[in-house]
Amino acid sequence: MSKSSKLVLKLNWQLSILWALATGFTLMFVPLTNSYAFIALPFIQWVLLKIYIGEPGLWILATFFGGIAAFASLIACLFIFPSGYFVGAVAGAVLGFAQSLVLRRHIHKASWWILSSSLALAFGAGWVIDIDFPTYFKFGGSKPSQQALIIMYLASGLIGGAIKGGTLGWLIKNHKKDN
Repeated sequence: MSKSSKLVLKLNWQLSILWALATGFTLMFVPLTNSYAFIALPFIQWVLLKIYIGEPGLWILATFFGGIAAFASLIACLFIFPSGYFVGAVAGAVLGFAQSLVLRRHIHKASWWILSSSLALAFGAGWVIDIDFPTYFKFGGSKPSQQALIIMYLASGLIGGAIKGGTLGWLIKNHKKDN
């Protein structure tokens, strides 16, 4: 393996880990800030994207408005489908679509981001949705303690961030437009 390909592989692993950590530790603050941490996450992701792909353009706006649309789809689906995993997958696809519109300027196969985002929210957030959201949107269930919520959101962000960070590293390594 050449020295440059080793560097690219190392950078892609770094991005995957940084994306997972950034997502996990930012989402950890959601229970403490009444969801305002969701606003910080696009800025942190934008910084990471700027390092690895260059100017990420409208990432913050795409993530903000895609997040609003994803949350709306999540709420609508909660009343129809009993599984937080399915609801998370739908919301992830909505968010992933908005973000893929930005990524496609830099990555040939950016449509993979939609599937990645769907899987990330299904497996990362599906179980949190099943535990936390019934308190707000359905009758019954008890609210987890704030300490439990902090740990749940951290774990959720690490899982989802690892899925999306790994996908992003793979996309940059194999499908970046300037390769």
